[in-house]
Amino acid sequence: QVLPVNSNELDISFLDSSGNIIDLNSLTAEQYLAWVRYQADNIPDVTVASIDQGQIVSSIQTNTITLANVIEECPESFKPDKDWENNVLKSFSELRLHIERLSLNLETRERKIAVPLMKDIKSWHLFCFGEVLMDDREDSHGEMSVEDNNDDSSISESELQADESYKEEELTDITEW
Repeated sequence: QVLPVNSNELDISFLDSSGNIIDLNSLTAEQYLAWVRYQADNIPDVTVASIDQGQIVSSIQTNTITLANVIEECPESFKPDKDWENNVLKSFSELRLHIERLSLNLETRERKIAVPLMKDIKSWHLFCFGEVLMDDREDSHGEMSVEDNNDDSSISESELQADESYKEEELTDITEW
């Protein structure tokens, strides 16, 4: 009994003979909760449904597929040649061995990734997005280092990366879990 209405003190004068609310507009919150409690008290604990078993059995789907009695032989021109079969089997075997080696390698070593220093925003943009945002392409004096409308000079992406002091020694290693 979660509702703050005592079942023994239910005032159901706002209900008609069938248990429906007479006037919803004049209903208070307490009366609404009393109505919910009244409905809950009148719901039977167990309900038994009468089911016709014949209808259920006939409506169950099966997951079987009926095959044709005769499966025709594939024409020789559609069959793969031995070289193709050998190449596919070799490729599959190499892939299986490669995946097995990778799996063993991952189990035996810790994987470390070099990441920028925590407060190096420009390097994080470069690390995460592969490029520096236009607003981040300022030099140390706060001036833009990219093309200016009055100037024909421009900076390549590699020069920009070098300028962003994104160097190996400034990176820290973290262990990936």
